[in-house]
Amino acid sequence: MLGTNGKTIKSIGWTGKFQNKSNLPSIAPINGDDMILTIDLNYQSILREELEKRMLETNAKSAMGVIINPQSGAILAMSSVPSFDNNFFSEYQINQHHCKVLTDQFEPGSTFKIVAATAALAENKISLTEEFNCEEGEYNYFGSTIKDHEPHGQLNPIQIIKHSSNIGIIKIAERIGSNSLYKYAKIFGFGTPTNIDIIGETSGKIKPERQWSRISLGQISMGHEVAVNTLQLAVAFSAIANHGYLIKPFIIDKIYNQDKKIKLQNSALVKRKIANEEIILEIKNMLRQVVVDGTGTEADIPGWEVAGKTGTAQKYISGKYSNDHFISNFVGFLPASNPKLLSAIVLDEPESPMHWGGQGAAVAFKRIMQRIINMDDSISPPLKKTNKKQNSLIVSKKVKTENENKSFPVSLSTIHIDKKTRVPDAIGMSLKKAIKIISGAGLKLKINGSGQVISQSPKPGKLIRNNEVCIITLR
Repeated sequence: MLGTNGKTIKSIGWTGKFQNKSNLPSIAPINGDDMILTIDLNYQSILREELEKRMLETNAKSAMGVIINPQSGAILAMSSVPSFDNNFFSEYQINQHHCKVLTDQFEPGSTFKIVAATAALAENKISLTEEFNCEEGEYNYFGSTIKDHEPHGQLNPIQIIKHSSNIGIIKIAERIGSNSLYKYAKIFGFGTPTNIDIIGETSGKIKPERQWSRISLGQISMGHEVAVNTLQLAVAFSAIANHGYLIKPFIIDKIYNQDKKIKLQNSALVKRKIANEEIILEIKNMLRQVVVDGTGTEADIPGWEVAGKTGTAQKYISGKYSNDHFISNFVGFLPASNPKLLSAIVLDEPESPMHWGGQGAAVAFKRIMQRIINMDDSISPPLKKTNKKQNSLIVSKKVKTENENKSFPVSLSTIHIDKKTRVPDAIGMSLKKAIKIISGAGLKLKINGSGQVISQSPKPGKLIRNNEVCIITLR
């Protein structure tokens, strides 16, 4: 990084050929600094693969996503497809020569509803128990017809977010007014670059209040008349995940100088507090309910307390909102009680019915998170509760292992006897750990399914020949 090429000055002799002149000056190259990124290569590979897969499945124009540590702001993976290869730069269209996560702006739709909900709770304009009339799914708002994707009557704020009621969020926004909605949109960082340490980031858009029409309050509250990029969404939701702190994202972990000494080391940088912790916990609970039995059930991973929000936005084309071109997006994090991972996924113009945030982007989110938690043993689910009133949503049933009630002990260590191997017990392990222990025993491995190991063949403890195949089944 920022090194300088060296050069040796040459001259042309009478023959017309270059010749070295030892008495002429030469310049030695100067090594640059070494830069270490926060990107996890495994996460990056998973993200890109799943974005490509979901783009093809939904016939979307493009897909983009980011995975971030919501506690620190470290970018763990960032990708957009279709993409380009810098080695063959000229072979790609000019609109592919950028990182869409940072540059492409879009109307987010319902993922933006956290702004109005947070503002209303923070300013004591609503209570969680009061109900709003959602007009059975159709509402005349200053001459414009606002529709919900399914009809609802009376809903409280938790239910409004859970079911993503446009009508409900408009009525909440009417309580707070345009000044508060604009203020909290800016507090969440919308309309301003995140200032990530990469050039080219867009700022998004949110109009000053003086430019709002009479329907702008309602439109903005449900994520229209506002533009965001994918990273802005991820950073805004990180403030909900990390107890209310808007953080500056970063992709450079460390920079070492030529002497291998740390020249720069990034860490969490808090920009501001969004709201007090009590309010943030209430919003987090709303997002948890979205995934439990709301519009985001496709993102649920049993035992992991996933929280998140779906978003579906009609694209604004040729001066009007399209009825058949949509943005599908989902932002989620896990475990909700102490989030380690947060991801924002966006699909551009997926086909119906995958145009819904809960049917398009949420599916990709789940696949990505499942692969990561199966691979990375450092990411652990929340602790199981031991009392009788334990939450069935986060406690998985005990998987009975095949070696239970056997008389012989089964060790995690490998025992070799006369070129034979005692099969180690991988039941209940993650895929990453199972691969490590079985491959380490000198056995070949065949994998069925994903998740945790629920069975294996041959059975744990059996003495088999080296290099035999061990089949594991995961769920």
